[in-house]
Amino acid sequence: MVELLSVDLQHEFASPGGGLYRPRGCVPCLTEIVFPAARMRGWRVHEIVSDYRDPARPATQWHCAPGRWAAESLVPRDLLASQPWVKATPSPAWIRSGAGDERAEPGPAEPDPHGFTEWLIQAIGRPDPERTVVVVGLMLGVCVLSTLQELSFRGYRPSVLLEGVDTYSGDQAEKQQLASALFPFWGTPIHWPPLDACVAPSESSRDIPRGPVTDPLMSETRLPGGGAAPSGPRAPNLVYDTTRGIGLW
Repeated sequence: MVELLSVDLQHEFASPGGGLYRPRGCVPCLTEIVFPAARMRGWRVHEIVSDYRDPARPATQWHCAPGRWAAESLVPRDLLASQPWVKATPSPAWIRSGAGDERAEPGPAEPDPHGFTEWLIQAIGRPDPERTVVVVGLMLGVCVLSTLQELSFRGYRPSVLLEGVDTYSGDQAEKQQLASALFPFWGTPIHWPPLDACVAPSESSRDIPRGPVTDPLMSETRLPGGGAAPSGPRAPNLVYDTTRGIGLW
């Protein structure tokens, strides 16, 4: 069973106009490929979002303030299998009073490791080798890493969809270097085609959004299923476009 856990896929980070936006290839990969496939496959999707309303700072300096466009998530609401967990710092084990409520005065960040544990158990379930927890989102070296660590501390063995995460800068070389340092210590790195191919294989492959992927260990582009992509123009129905940075490290 796949449990897809999205971290901070909010307009603040993921969309032009967001205060912390940078072009990042993982965003269209998630919205155009992974989430549609999750709907077709019936994967369970959960999310962690941020409320960075620091009461010690002026409201004009707040990020991800609830009630504002920047705090809205790109994860389709109909995919969510649980209520989102709202964190106050890069670590999901820290919250604040009034989090996620635009009508409430935000309190200072405070630790709530028990609350986060209870949310995980209710949303995803207890650690189970038969359950694949796949983490995606932003940013790899900050909030995604903190989430992976908190999951590991609680006995989960998370996987990381490499096409579904990015660094703050969006630089692919930086992402590759960081991933090489972090994994497998804080999670199992996986790529989209193997994840798509190994789960629910009874589904018709022609119904799943898929396309060529650049493997950093290979010099040619692989098509899902192992074949090499043709050297000529790409088929128009392939939404997995490596020229836009999707599918690259």
